[in-house]
Amino acid sequence: MNAIANLDTSQSMGAPATTLAGTPTSYGSQVGLCQSQPDIYSLAWMAGSWIGQADGDPVDEHWSTPAGGTMMGMFRWLKNGRVYYYELLVIEPTANGLVLRLKHFDSGLNCWEDRRGMAVAYPLVSAGEGEAVFERGGSFRSTRFVYRLISDTELRVTADDRKGDETASSEFSYRRA
Repeated sequence: MNAIANLDTSQSMGAPATTLAGTPTSYGSQVGLCQSQPDIYSLAWMAGSWIGQADGDPVDEHWSTPAGGTMMGMFRWLKNGRVYYYELLVIEPTANGLVLRLKHFDSGLNCWEDRRGMAVAYPLVSAGEGEAVFERGGSFRSTRFVYRLISDTELRVTADDRKGDETASSEFSYRRA
């Protein structure tokens, strides 16, 4: 994991990002009610099977096409030829807009979040052509996922976890399977 001082999510593939609350997003900010919400079909570019590496380990992420107002996904990370962990993901609408929800599972399919009983939710805070940014947290601690379509066959996902002045970042580079 690398420390990152700034992450510019204002542009992707030449198109400006849309800030959903009509204000610029800043890492760790909370976005209020959205004025203009993208629908799930605007994220259809994420659909498909993606394979790649993270920290030198094989990873794969698979997203369904939009249906019923939602998309569902699966993520798998292997270390030393064995499952490190899985994630089950959904993007679904709420009263405040689209939300990415996820749960983590170990190799025995034991859920890490079961003690709280709920999936972790990351509201969509900005979207542009080939880019979606999901973020949760506050002024001291926050987590952000940036999905960026680099080309028709390349997807990059950046996961940033900020605590105070420190940011740990993981990058997942995929190619379409």
